[in-house]
Amino acid sequence: MINKPKQIIRLLTITILFILAGFAGCSQPEHKRKPNIIYILADDLGYGELGSYGQQLIETPNLDDLAANGMRFTQHYSGSPVCAPSRCVLLTGQHPGHAYIRSNDEWAARGGLGLCQSSRRPQP
Repeated sequence: MINKPKQIIRLLTITILFILAGFAGCSQPEHKRKPNIIYILADDLGYGELGSYGQQLIETPNLDDLAANGMRFTQHYSGSPVCAPSRCVLLTGQHPGHAYIRSNDEWAARGGLGLCQSSRRPQP
C-alpha cells in the first residue's frame, strides 16, 4: 500500500500521461481530396488518332486540352479488338472467354435488330 503523498502524486501523474498518450493517437484523420477521374471510352479510336498523341489531320482540341492539363495514359488493355465485346468485358468485369458477347455480329443471330439489310451476313 502506498502511504507517501509524493508516491501518490507520481502514480497519478504517470497514469494521466498514459491516458493522454492513448488519446493522442485517436485524432481525426485528414480528409484527403478524392481524385477527379474522367474515363473516356471510345469505339474504334486508335492510339494515334488524337492530337495529344501526335495525330495532325483531325482536330481534337477539347481532348487535347484534357490531356495537356492532366495525366496521359499510354498503355491500356482492351478486352477485344472490336467494340461490342470490349464494352461487355469492361462493364461486366469478366474475362473475354467468359463474356457472353463474343463479336459485333451478335444481333444478326437475334433477328437483325438494329442492322440494315445490306449489313446482314447470310445465315448458313
